Amino acid sequence: KKWPFDIPHKEVHWNIPFRGKKHQREKPERLAMIERNMRDMPDKIIEHRRERSDPMRARKLSRRQMAMDHEIKIPRHAIGLRQLTPEEIIEREQDLKELRTFLATHPSSSPPSSSPSSPSNPSEPV
Repeated sequence: KKWPFDIPHKEVHWNIPFRGKKHQREKPERLAMIERNMRDMPDKIIEHRRERSDPMRARKLSRRQMAMDHEIKIPRHAIGLRQLTPEEIIEREQDLKELRTFLATHPSSSPPSSSPSSPSNPSEPV
C-alpha cells in the first residue's frame, strides 16, 4: 500500500558560511572594553581609596552579625557618632527632668529595716 500523503523532500543548503567560535567573534569587542576600563582605572582607584578612608561609611556585616541580624532586627548604622541636634538635646534634658521628678515623688523600693521574716505590724496575717 502506498502512503496517501506526499512528504516534501527537505533540501539542505551548504552555502551558509561558518560563523566561527563565540570567543573569536567577540574578541575585538572584549579588547575594546578592557581598553576603555583601563583608561578609567586611575579614577576608579582614587574613588575606591577615598571611600575606604571614610570613617562614616556603612560597612558590611560579618557572617555572625548577619546571623544575629536575621534573628533580631538590628538597625545598621555607619561607624562613628554623629552630633546631636539642638532639638534632641532639649528632648533628652526634658526626659532627664521627668525622670528626676518621678524618682523624687516615688520612694525607692528599698527593703524595710526589720528582717523580712518578722512582719512590721504583728496584727496583720503574713
